[in-house]
Amino acid sequence: MAKVKRVATPKKDNTNAWLIAALVLAFFLHGGKVGPVAPPPIATEGFRVLVIEETSDRGKLPLGQLNQITATAPGSVVAFCRDKCIKTATDSGFKILDKDDDPALLGEPWVSAWKNKGDSVPWLLVSNGKSGFSGPLPATAKETLEIFGRYAK
Repeated sequence: MAKVKRVATPKKDNTNAWLIAALVLAFFLHGGKVGPVAPPPIATEGFRVLVIEETSDRGKLPLGQLNQITATAPGSVVAFCRDKCIKTATDSGFKILDKDDDPALLGEPWVSAWKNKGDSVPWLLVSNGKSGFSGPLPATAKETLEIFGRYAK
């Protein structure tokens, strides 16, 4: 009787397939607005940042996202925004708002920016008046600061 020689077959790595599927799902879940967008999500001159969150869910956020919203130490997301966002006599170019807030109380450009928010929270809108970013708040401050670097002057 002849011996059958078994040949090991390499396992398929489906990592890329899962990554692509996750990105496509994120794109559709967020209304197709994830990532760099033009026209800018906040269509007013100057570097501006809007974070939309559910304040009652802060305790459920991953630590990296929670720190981005609450930490104020030098090098933090909040400190960067306080330093780099445009300031006028009546307004700051940096806002963290609850998803149930009424942007009409703040006036423009926040009313128009609100229309560019996604369906999930926390959501990040970044703009320099020419282009910008609209997408879920990244998991880490480093990722968020990299996004800011693309649009801040």
